[in-house]
Amino acid sequence: MKAWLWDGHAGIDHLTLTDAPDPVPHEGELVMRVRYAGLNPADRMMAERRYPYPVYPPAPHVLGRDGVGEVIKVGKGVEDVRVGDQRVLLRSDVGLRRWGMFAEQVSIPAVNLADVPTGWTAEQSSGAAVVYLSAYRALTMWEPLNPNSVVLVTGASGGVGVAAVQLAAAMGHTVVALSRSEEKQRRLKELGATFTLNPEDPQWRNRVKDALNCRLPG
Repeated sequence: MKAWLWDGHAGIDHLTLTDAPDPVPHEGELVMRVRYAGLNPADRMMAERRYPYPVYPPAPHVLGRDGVGEVIKVGKGVEDVRVGDQRVLLRSDVGLRRWGMFAEQVSIPAVNLADVPTGWTAEQSSGAAVVYLSAYRALTMWEPLNPNSVVLVTGASGGVGVAAVQLAAAMGHTVVALSRSEEKQRRLKELGATFTLNPEDPQWRNRVKDALNCRLPG
């Protein structure tokens, strides 16, 4: 198969498209033919050795933490998955400790895969898991938010930011989204933000407090 191999040195210029052995599924794993792979800032940060990760994988390594593909081989102990099934990768060690999605084929533990969501295209599914699961974790990991809480999303026009806006709005919260771009502010309102402001505006905090009748703490 073809794969983008990273030699472990800092820089995206240290990725080379070359031949690599076809993966073999071990127990509990399957092999997918990659249809689409998502490119995240985390992938570039890994390639530049700037990712806040305690142990980098041995080189050569294949990056890529997001993707969708077709199952072509099934290992022992894998149930409810058949050759030909379409699956999307969940946030996991794939692309970090394990070889990732920037290849024609990839072996993945079956527990790290999910069905393609109903109504989603393969392209949408291939770039969703890392950002949406990161946003969901940020919204839920501390303690349950009270109904109709105010959720402030900084960097709201980025991947995780957009996901946080959509998820918080779907949970019934009032979303305040920060973005420097007026065009992106308009799009964020379409995606569920109640208020959008420019963080470079020195009065943005006061504007939010006025809009929310002082519900936002100082």
